[in-house]
Amino acid sequence: MGSKGRPPKLIIEELPRKFIREVKYKDGVITKWHYNLDRSTNGPIEVEIVYPEGFFEDETKPKKKKKNAKK
Repeated sequence: MGSKGRPPKLIIEELPRKFIREVKYKDGVITKWHYNLDRSTNGPIEVEIVYPEGFFEDETKPKKKKKNAKK
């Protein structure tokens, strides 16, 4: 049986001050969130987004115009 009562508070000095969170999505996109708690405690200081090769190929091709159904 576990201990009862309020859980102990985490001591901030024990946690790392600089770290990176990396998220990989199914479509191959990778995002890296860079944190530095000495500079900002509210969020990341830098975000990198890495797209796989050919991710934007569909946008570079000329789009086909839709024909009007009614004439």
